[in-house]
Amino acid sequence: MSTLRSRKQSTLSHTHQPATNSIPSTRSVVPNSAATLSAEVIPERSLASLPFTSLLRSILLHTVSASPILLSLTTRLLNSNIDRLHIDNPLNPLGWVLYYTFYKHFCAGRNEKEIGAVVADLRDRGLAGVILSYAREAEKVEKITEAEEAKQVDLWLEGTKKTVDYTPKGDFVAVKYSGAGPKALRLLGASPPEKPNLELAKGLEEICELAVKRGVRLLVDAEQVAVQEGIDMWTVDLMRKYNHRRSDGKAVVYNTYQMYLKSAPEKLARHLALSKGEKWPLGVKLVRGAYLSSDPRDAICDTQADTDKQYDDAIQVLLAGQHGAKVDLVVATHNKESTRKAKLAAKAARLQENGAGVQEITYAQLMGMADELSFGLAKEKEGVKVYKYAVWGSVAECVKYLLRRAQENQSAAGRSQENVQACWGEVKRRVGLRRW
Repeated sequence: MSTLRSRKQSTLSHTHQPATNSIPSTRSVVPNSAATLSAEVIPERSLASLPFTSLLRSILLHTVSASPILLSLTTRLLNSNIDRLHIDNPLNPLGWVLYYTFYKHFCAGRNEKEIGAVVADLRDRGLAGVILSYAREAEKVEKITEAEEAKQVDLWLEGTKKTVDYTPKGDFVAVKYSGAGPKALRLLGASPPEKPNLELAKGLEEICELAVKRGVRLLVDAEQVAVQEGIDMWTVDLMRKYNHRRSDGKAVVYNTYQMYLKSAPEKLARHLALSKGEKWPLGVKLVRGAYLSSDPRDAICDTQADTDKQYDDAIQVLLAGQHGAKVDLVVATHNKESTRKAKLAAKAARLQENGAGVQEITYAQLMGMADELSFGLAKEKEGVKVYKYAVWGSVAECVKYLLRRAQENQSAAGRSQENVQACWGEVKRRVGLRRW
């Protein structure tokens, strides 16, 4: 099961490590015998439930994404013309093309009805649900008045609360603080970071109260290093206040940890110690990182292998439970090997006698990407919970959002190629060019 069961005679050590400057070291919770087994993350025909048109659309879009030249050309053309093209006009041919390609593939919908239909379809195909994010982000301008800053905060608050309203019970909402505009960015980026002002603090409380009322969980997005310390501070304060509010003892607010940062293990260890000492569950979303082009190079792991090790080690340590905290974990990755290791570790792990360890583990991938991994996991008999991260909003808002993410994360070409290969494999099976 995805929710880990307690076991009175745990095979794991009950000795709690003191708070240190790094994640406490521990032996892997994957037993040696299990590690040698052939544990397929992606079963045969994991894409069997996708319509033929979805497979063809995926091949088209990921072929573009896999080519640095095509991707750069597409993003430049759209970025330079999108505001004057009026693509939300139903009579606009370009808007129609973008809607039935990029939008339908990567986005959740324009309103509550469309979002509900997409979530229902994901669940029909075996997924647990959605991590919903509002696509609109604050526009960057040279000069802005106080009244305009306040309006951006209001728009962000309105959009985030609407996202919580649109999200089904038990699912997640992604919250991006920078969406509140320059006022939030100044506070987050100050040295040292400043607490949210009265307006932002009130808005964050309204979002959290609504999430508790609706049974929705909040995943606070990680951002650039320049503002991340402030994001961590605001989020820990929210976890202190709201992560004891669910009747099942699970977290309401989750922080995101970018494991490509050299400082990530030490930060995770500090937050585990706070969680244990103050007796509230720590919500953890683990990602590798998305700001390679803008974060300082010396803050990032020296090699991809170092990043992979930090990511996988964090999962092992969280599941082992020797940190003494209660944790709810979202493994957000498109990496098949990390997913395989997490699955094996989750099968072997049990909660400590005092409840320490991972209470629930879920997996997440981006909407329209790594479908072979998502649907493969969903076929597991152990009841693995898989969510898709999807944005909602108008076509123009979502296309702008996707363009920004493409520019931030230019290292995704290899993953796009994997998507293309998986979809071609399923297409060939259906037309009889490949045996089952």
